[in-house]
Amino acid sequence: MNQEQYPHSEELIPVVYARDLAEANYYKSLLDDHEILVLINEEAVLDDSDEEKCGIPVLVPDEHLAEAQDILEQCTSEEDDFDEEEEDYEEEKDELVGFQEEDSDLENY
Repeated sequence: MNQEQYPHSEELIPVVYARDLAEANYYKSLLDDHEILVLINEEAVLDDSDEEKCGIPVLVPDEHLAEAQDILEQCTSEEDDFDEEEEDYEEEKDELVGFQEEDSDLENY
């Protein structure tokens, strides 16, 4: 993918750097749902010395950068909240199992 293949005169800039193609496509689908043009530059080879710029660039038009960043931030924070709730549930479940085991041990005395 190169800038000449993009039909508009807008500058494309990375909104995020994905770890792999699957993650890049995930970000693309999130932004597509909000009707933001997204291009994935699979051919880019980036220097590992800059962790923030390591991976596959997911590109959006400059004029949609702020909106795209907000969308990705909201979606990833919602996922983080879900993951935290799931972890809390698992911890509570483990504690409940521990209490139940203690109760059954006391009943055996």
